[in-house]
Amino acid sequence: MDLAAEFAVDARDQLAQLATRLVALEQAPGDRAALDAVFRAVHTLKGGAGFLALQPMVAVCHAVEEVLDAVRGGRIALTAVAF
Repeated sequence: MDLAAEFAVDARDQLAQLATRLVALEQAPGDRAALDAVFRAVHTLKGGAGFLALQPMVAVCHAVEEVLDAVRGGRIALTAVAF
């Protein structure tokens, strides 16, 4: 299996886990372990995307990391928005 195929398989798994972690975080916005898990999953996705030079994905992941870092640092509050 080539690197891109391996990344695709891993990314699908990371995204599935990320979805579960985001639901947990939505239900308990103060759960630091869930917040850290979300950050790690996004960071892992960014790393793989960067290795494969998938710059749009790197940019999105980086922006999400910045927001999550601000939440982790208490600079912004995590809130759920209903549409």
